[in-house]
Amino acid sequence: MKKILIALMVLALAFPMNIRAQELPIPNASFEQWSNHSGYSVSVFIFTLPIYNAFSSPSQWNYLTYPVNETVSYSGLNVNVNTDLPLLKVSNVTDSVTDGNTAVKLQTFLVADIMTSTAYSLASGSIDPTMISTIYPTVLSTGEVDLMAFMPYMNTVLDNMNNIPLLASMFDGEDLDTIVSGGIALGSFQPTRLTGSYKYHSAVAGDNGGVALIGTRYNNATHRREVAGVGCNVALTDTDAFTSFTVNYVPRHLINPTYPEVDADTLIVLLVSSANNNNRQQGSYLVLDDLHLWQDTCASIQGLDTLSVDAMYAYLAWQADSSVQGYEVEYGLQGFALGTGINSQVTDAYVALMSL
Repeated sequence: MKKILIALMVLALAFPMNIRAQELPIPNASFEQWSNHSGYSVSVFIFTLPIYNAFSSPSQWNYLTYPVNETVSYSGLNVNVNTDLPLLKVSNVTDSVTDGNTAVKLQTFLVADIMTSTAYSLASGSIDPTMISTIYPTVLSTGEVDLMAFMPYMNTVLDNMNNIPLLASMFDGEDLDTIVSGGIALGSFQPTRLTGSYKYHSAVAGDNGGVALIGTRYNNATHRREVAGVGCNVALTDTDAFTSFTVNYVPRHLINPTYPEVDADTLIVLLVSSANNNNRQQGSYLVLDDLHLWQDTCASIQGLDTLSVDAMYAYLAWQADSSVQGYEVEYGLQGFALGTGINSQVTDAYVALMSL
């Protein structure tokens, strides 16, 4: 006797060019606006000791800073240096950009690259040796990251940006408000993907750049801001020409069915010049331009009909929709969570499900 148990869920999901997509603007998404920041110097009688020089960064994009409160010897005197050292190496790019006049170039760096040579030579003896030897990625974010709070998670995040389940769960038990403040307010908008253009150069084989999305929501029961969804793309291979990319956003309940279905109210976008700690090398860079945040809305399919079913096979058809460029069919055992089933993309209004 054959027993047949089939549970099917069919989603009429629009492909990226579907006209049903809505956009939520990202501030300074094409990196046209830049802010100038003054350098930092200390005065010793008639001497001036520059610590780092003036620099520019994309407006409305935050960057990491490291609090420095050190005493260095300069011209025979002890001088206190008390500043937030900007941990970034960025520049604007104007050649063949895809939108507007500029793009942003994020580079890897050593501490020696961002401090003046005199200040570095004086302070290097008192700086943590690990900090001196570490090759840092430039990280830009739509939220303001507290480096000291983020430090215990930094390498795990950077080394696992392609591990969606880990990114979704690694901050469990923490209040993200103590690590990242602010971000893009979503309201009723629920992102499904971020698109943009990039160029990438790796200084060593295996290195890569990264773009990550972290959706958050305040939990009134736990009194913590928690991760509600994530997305990432670190498959950014070397290319000298601007190339399009997509980062898909996945709500957390689709990653872990035990997590409640909640909408994010804030989105953090992280841009990382180098996302592989083991292979990170000085000289890697990521160029980004023309970022867009989308919410894809999909119409329900009509006229679903099971034309043929047996123990190993199901043939389904539905009413065609000329405004849709394709369909995504996801199926699995009864009760499966969206995102965990078997996925098939088709352009016609029918599908054959095999090996059931």
